[in-house]
Amino acid sequence: MKAAKKPYYNLMMFPYPSAEGMHVGNMYAFTGVDVFGRFMRMKGHDVFEPMGLDGFGI
Repeated sequence: MKAAKKPYYNLMMFPYPSAEGMHVGNMYAFTGVDVFGRFMRMKGHDVFEPMGLDGFGI
């Protein structure tokens, strides 16, 4: 990101598995963030979109 001319950090929270496993709420949470990150990339930004990291980078 240091070398990026137009950096954009798009944070997507990792999915919390419920007792039932993955559910449609995960799709609703991630779709909008992913679409907006792709939109910013099409506008020429260098998008960093990490997925699946917690507070410690695990």
